[in-house]
Amino acid sequence: MWQRVLPTSTKGRDNIFSGQLTQVTGDEGIDLLIKDISGRKCIVQCKCYAEDQNISARDIREFFGAKVHADAEFGYFITTTNFSEQAKEFSKNKNIILVDGNRLKRLYLLAVKNQLEFDEYLKSRKDPIKFIAEALDGN
Repeated sequence: MWQRVLPTSTKGRDNIFSGQLTQVTGDEGIDLLIKDISGRKCIVQCKCYAEDQNISARDIREFFGAKVHADAEFGYFITTTNFSEQAKEFSKNKNIILVDGNRLKRLYLLAVKNQLEFDEYLKSRKDPIKFIAEALDGN
């Protein structure tokens, strides 16, 4: 999935995030390693599942382990589907930002529709990770 998301999500944002793709297999649960403008290390896991297959608490526990192992401050778990209630509960207070299919669509539309404004707003903020989480929640 990250192959389809990355070209749009990083376009014009070289001053906001820097990062690298991990290898396709044996990535230890991490698809992207990124650092924000403040130098904070983040990891990203992307899953493109069938509509009826939710992300489980087990998936999030494994991702949390990968975040700890990578010594990352934040983790983004992105999916085209949904998260189980147990997965949502487990992710609380662990600096894991869950992006389900609906939030992913909103983020994509926000980035495409307001490309320049979005970039400028991110650059003016000291905390792009917090901004993205707030934007996804509609705040």
